[in-house]
Amino acid sequence: MTEKSSKKQIFFLVLAVFFVYFNSLPNDFIFDDIPLVQNSLWITSANFIDILRSYRPLRYVSYAVDYRIFGMNPAGFRLMNIIYHTVSVLALFWALKMFGLTKRAAFAAALIFAVHPVNTDAVAYISGRRDVLMGLFYILSIGCFFRFYRTVSPAERAVSGSVKKQWWMLVLSLVFMVVSIMSKEMGATIPLVFIMYAAYKDGAALLKKPWFYFVAMVFLLLFSFFAFLTISGGGSALVSLEGIRFHGNSPEVHYLTAATIFLHYLKLTVFPWKLILDNAGYPLVLDWNFEVFFSILSIFVLVFLVWSLLTTSRKNKTNSTAERLETRHGIAFWIVFFIVSLAPVLQIIPLHEIVAVHYLYVPIVGFCAISGILFDYFAGEGDAGFQQMFNFSENRKRAVAALCITLIFSLFSLRTISRNFEMKNIWTVLHADAEKQPLSFRGLFTIGAEYLNMKFPDKAWEYYKQSIDTGYWDPNLLSNIIGYRIVRAA
Repeated sequence: MTEKSSKKQIFFLVLAVFFVYFNSLPNDFIFDDIPLVQNSLWITSANFIDILRSYRPLRYVSYAVDYRIFGMNPAGFRLMNIIYHTVSVLALFWALKMFGLTKRAAFAAALIFAVHPVNTDAVAYISGRRDVLMGLFYILSIGCFFRFYRTVSPAERAVSGSVKKQWWMLVLSLVFMVVSIMSKEMGATIPLVFIMYAAYKDGAALLKKPWFYFVAMVFLLLFSFFAFLTISGGGSALVSLEGIRFHGNSPEVHYLTAATIFLHYLKLTVFPWKLILDNAGYPLVLDWNFEVFFSILSIFVLVFLVWSLLTTSRKNKTNSTAERLETRHGIAFWIVFFIVSLAPVLQIIPLHEIVAVHYLYVPIVGFCAISGILFDYFAGEGDAGFQQMFNFSENRKRAVAALCITLIFSLFSLRTISRNFEMKNIWTVLHADAEKQPLSFRGLFTIGAEYLNMKFPDKAWEYYKQSIDTGYWDPNLLSNIIGYRIVRAA
């Protein structure tokens, strides 16, 4: 593709992001936006030194900068989320080309990522800034590593000859990795992606290289170090050096519930229609059931699929066979990427939030990359124009592939736009959540707090009582009840 066509692709990616997120700009502060942004002294104090010592400092630094520019206007904070997401989309387009995908495959993948509905929980939700920043630097980190490794890979050098090793890209990759982790702890899985990519490019040949074992050990130590920092630094309210607390106050209940989470995220990735902001009411699983069985089965199915893709016969390497091998191995890599990048939030180590849609911001890169690879494979060789792509009489497989990617883009865009409308304010988002599942204790006492602010204490107590009856407890609920008593006494 020419440089002119690349510029058109970049323009269309930017346009796609602003097209689906523009209607989110008038939305209010909701849920965690209020304590993390609207009422945060970190943001209004202008003391950047103190902010850098805080938990997830990069998030607060970005909020503080937004506050200096826009004041306490939610539209300004949300606009910056959209801009960061736009840069993430363009970074993904570049990183996938560094991985080895064609421009057409990378563009299709980046386009799906741009409009994927699960990203609303990170982009249209101001508090989701942590995920957007983490994802941006995560993508930049692995993209830089992909580019670096292709200059040192034995397989690449055997084909392209001696090329200058770009060590500065490795340094950039490590810097972006640290910045990603400063945004959110899920960035700790980046060293594992480095090892995966080296294995993807050179496979068994690496086992004959003594340096590989040293480098792999260094990256594993980095992963272990960042995982330790996450646990000791407050990455989970349920885990400390003093011990572990489990959801349901039982390891059995916790891990039975955790067993259902993978399938929950897999369904959201492929069919992102049931999007819920308030996930505090995710049901605990008290005994084995079909949901646990099918969730575990889905993991085994994906593992078997990866094994099947990787063990494809390498005999008779014609051009078409080599292309199929590259396609299959690429799909296998991105399936493993989805699992590895999602692993920190699968409740293996207990987290205070059982599930959250914004956790998928990085893992869905795997789904998007697979979609791009499949589209490119079925579209065939050549650089067909827009009209040619949909010409069934000329190439039926290519036309079907183009139709599928267009359908996915259209449906995902419509769902993203509709979700932005649902997130207009606390009333609309909780109403939308209530249509999909009963409100959690958190949702109920949040409505109660809104009624209390409107000077309807009796209506507020109605929701506080429902929140108490769920059997859960939260310090915020106690403060809300105290506020209720003060209003009633007045």
